[in-house]
Amino acid sequence: WVDQDVIALGYQYATEAWAVRVGYNYSESPIEEQETNFTAAGDTSFNDAGINGSTANTLNLLGFPATTESHVTVGGTYGFNKQASVDLALAYAPETTNTYTNFAQQDITVKHSQTSVSVGLNYNF
Repeated sequence: WVDQDVIALGYQYATEAWAVRVGYNYSESPIEEQETNFTAAGDTSFNDAGINGSTANTLNLLGFPATTESHVTVGGTYGFNKQASVDLALAYAPETTNTYTNFAQQDITVKHSQTSVSVGLNYNF
């Protein structure tokens, strides 16, 4: 995986009883296609970890599909009183598609998107 820069922006508008939040972040996928060099004996290209390129491509796309690049978030908090509140949040990452050469010398394509919803009930003692 390669290092990545992440750009994140967020905004919150809050009163004493409630708050509304929005956010966005972007970073390029940390996964890059590894070089492959196929011979009759197999893939002879190896990365710094000693794994051949086509095996690394297969593991990266199937085992660790960290390929989403943009995330949009919205959420808020509502306070019932000084002790109790509820939080609600939604995060969405649009679909991305990556195609790399796998260990069988075939193209492998992975599509990945994310949607999550969370609800939290809070009580302060």
